[in-house]
Amino acid sequence: MQYDDTVDTERERDLEEIRKIIVQKIPHLTDGGLLFEPQEAEVIHEGTVGMLK
Repeated sequence: MQYDDTVDTERERDLEEIRKIIVQKIPHLTDGGLLFEPQEAEVIHEGTVGMLK
């Protein structure tokens, strides 16, 4: 019975981690260039990661 409880708890933990995943799409210009500079995209990414903690 403890094993089943542990498996259920681990499954819930895994599902919660999956729910935290956010796919960030950085927009591009019509010529294929990035809308943001790479440094700006990194700051956006770090901000999103910080929100998930």
